[in-house]
Amino acid sequence: MLGVAGVSAVALGVLCAIIALLVLPRLEAVVSGVEWNGAEWIAAASAVILTAVAITTRPSPDHPVPSALVYAVNADSGEGWFGTFAWPSDSWSQRVVAPFAAAPAWTHRVSGSRALIGHPVTRVQLDAPTATLARDTVIANARRLVFRVRAPQGTTSLVMRAIGAPVSSSSIDGRVVDTTRYRRHLPEWTMPYWAVPDTGAIVALSVPLGSHIELELVARQPGLPKVPGLTVPPRPPEVVQSQFGDATYIYRRLAF
Repeated sequence: MLGVAGVSAVALGVLCAIIALLVLPRLEAVVSGVEWNGAEWIAAASAVILTAVAITTRPSPDHPVPSALVYAVNADSGEGWFGTFAWPSDSWSQRVVAPFAAAPAWTHRVSGSRALIGHPVTRVQLDAPTATLARDTVIANARRLVFRVRAPQGTTSLVMRAIGAPVSSSSIDGRVVDTTRYRRHLPEWTMPYWAVPDTGAIVALSVPLGSHIELELVARQPGLPKVPGLTVPPRPPEVVQSQFGDATYIYRRLAF
């Protein structure tokens, strides 16, 4: 799939509108002698096209519907949640994810923005990510916190977020994070780490003197665990896993 998002999508939409306005005088000259050249003709043609699209674009093994299921667990509260990041568009996903319930606030933090759509389930005992404070000093008139962050076995990626105070500088395994070429700056320090070593990663953060932070850790593991009382039937041929596929997310929040 090739596409654009954000500012690029807005620019493309404006460009298409400008091109359409430039072409309209030429279209008027072409259809000036046509008997049906008003809004009724355009509306009828649009209805025919939409009907044809609805008939010919049904999900099939050649044109499947994307799907990605999520099992998330809060290592602090012991809550378990099963669902998906986006509202399911196919009947199979809707049946599997149902019944739908109001998602707790911590599920917003798993994805970074959106709440998980789904329902609570039994918590499965899974190892959680950890962060151990190795050093707490003052450098360049800032509080310098150094952690050893570890991810549980089987983790493909670990997302780290610092909450509660602005981070003026940071380093990962001794390499300073250069933010000068960032396209956008998030209100919270956020860093995804792929393939965390077994010995852990050394993370250093500089925050204002006297401030305290909370460190959020979200470990993602491929696949879903065996959850008591939860049965996921095989996907039909017209529904396939997409993006990261079915995955398990383990959430933890630590204060320093």
